Amino acid sequence: DRMKTSVLLGNKEVAPSVYTYNAALSACADDKSCSPDESQKAFETSIKLFNEVCKSKTGPDTFTYCNLLRVCELLPPKSEKRISVARATFLKCCKAGLVIDDTVAILRGLVPSEVFEDVTGNTVDSFIIVPFEW
Repeated sequence: DRMKTSVLLGNKEVAPSVYTYNAALSACADDKSCSPDESQKAFETSIKLFNEVCKSKTGPDTFTYCNLLRVCELLPPKSEKRISVARATFLKCCKAGLVIDDTVAILRGLVPSEVFEDVTGNTVDSFIIVPFEW
C-alpha cells in the first residue's frame, strides 16, 4: 500500500511491477506452516494481488499464474474453493496464452484427477505437450 500511495503522490518510479506482485504471491504460497486463519488471509491477499496485477499496465505473466496456483495449496485438499480457483486460474492462463510446463505440473498436483482431465483433456499420467493455443 505504501508503494501505491507514493505513486499517487507522484513518485511513478516506485510503482509495483509484475516482479513485485510475483514476489508477494510467492511469499504467500511459500508459507505452508501457518494456521488455517493465516492461510485464509494469505489466500485472500493473493487474490487481491492477482486482481491488482491484472489491472496493471504489464498484467500477469507465466510466473504470476504459477504462483497463484501454488497459493491454492494453502486451501484444504479437494475443497470446492481450491478446485474452483485452480480451475479458473488455469483457464485464464490458457486464455492469456501463458501456460508453461510448470503450470500444468502444479495443476496436476493440486486438483483431483477427474478435474485435471476435464480441464486439460489429458489423463494425470499422460505426458502433456503444452498446446500452442495455451
